[in-house]
Amino acid sequence: MISIFCHVLNKDIKIIRNRIEQRKRDIYGIVTEVFSAELILNYSAHLANFKKAMSDMENCVTTFNRSVHDREKLKNKIIQENAQLTRKQLTALLGGYSKASKAYESCLKTLSLHITDKGRIENEIKELKAQAENTDIALDYINNELQYVFYSNTKAKLVAGDGCYKLKINGRDVPPKKISVGERNVLGLCYFFARLFSNKKTNNKYTDETLIVIDDPVSSFDYGNRLGVLSLLRHQFSNINRGNSNSRILVLTHDLRSAFDLVKVRSELNGGKGTGEFFLELANKQIQKRKISNEYKNLLEEVYVYAKESANEDDEHLETSIGNVMRRLIEAFSSFCYNMSFEEMMCYEGVLNSIPKEKRTYYENFMCRLALNGESHMKERAYELNVITPYFTKQEKVQTAKSLLLFLSYLNKEHLSCYLGTMDGEDKMAVINSWKEEEATWL
Repeated sequence: MISIFCHVLNKDIKIIRNRIEQRKRDIYGIVTEVFSAELILNYSAHLANFKKAMSDMENCVTTFNRSVHDREKLKNKIIQENAQLTRKQLTALLGGYSKASKAYESCLKTLSLHITDKGRIENEIKELKAQAENTDIALDYINNELQYVFYSNTKAKLVAGDGCYKLKINGRDVPPKKISVGERNVLGLCYFFARLFSNKKTNNKYTDETLIVIDDPVSSFDYGNRLGVLSLLRHQFSNINRGNSNSRILVLTHDLRSAFDLVKVRSELNGGKGTGEFFLELANKQIQKRKISNEYKNLLEEVYVYAKESANEDDEHLETSIGNVMRRLIEAFSSFCYNMSFEEMMCYEGVLNSIPKEKRTYYENFMCRLALNGESHMKERAYELNVITPYFTKQEKVQTAKSLLLFLSYLNKEHLSCYLGTMDGEDKMAVINSWKEEEATWL
């Protein structure tokens, strides 16, 4: 409604403004009548209607604002009264909640104590089970053997776990896969003996007749651990031998030095009697008796015969085994003379300096490093421990044999001469020196 009054009033005002503009344009003209009586009456009526409508609207706004204000006050009052009513209704529940909260805190403390007691009881149960299953004895047994090998009670130690053993290295928990291959072999060897004599009392542990087979127990260790393992084996072999004279021990190895050491252990246990310094060797699918004192000399002579009589095709045994023979020869030489593997020896500067300067490149990259060490342990066995035969020609094998003997003569001529020297009227060193003419074509 107020918009209609406003519209009508604006039309009157527009008419009045137009009259004023006309007067301004003709300010000196004669005006007979400025505003008609009807216009004035209409304007006055329209203005009165507009003011009344504005007044009514202000009253409505005031009334609305008052109602809104009163409604907010009513709302706050209702909320306050509802809160009081709720408090009265829930007093019992709030009291119960408070008691429950205190009881919860008390239960947490009790639970913590019970958890502690549970851990203690579980440990006691675990210890009782370990005692019942005699695993504590095995644990002490293994730890004693580990201490025997490493000369330390902290280097490697087993502790009881949840149905298992846990390994500690220098006091820290370490998974077995994180330790070296040699340390794992020590652990496996100690565990083997513990399992072998499990469920037996200490005083009759070795009385049963036993056949024990051990494959390569020594060759993968460094010098310090090697002594510890040999000491452990001697201790166990001695106990087995004393416990039952019918017990037998078979030790297999592809390492010549390990064979020497184990024969010495056997000789000590037998008081220097019986088998002496002999051991059995598998060669060309046959088991042969070998004597330690002549083994190295035999290897040298076999390589010499093969290198010298290269045209002889009749000796099938030597032809098929020469790779293994040369490997054992160079392993024995490097181990006893330089205390290192033959691969390391052939790269060692002190060794290479003994070779004439113009020949160092050839021997530094000596083909037998590949010929004698080109296969894995399992493949060596597949070829009857002869890794050179399947991959190299007769000529290459002969050159390797000659190069090997020349290499040894450069390093230690007196050493080679004392083993080969002059025999049956033949000056073997002169024959080896004669190969230097062929050597010139290899360089």
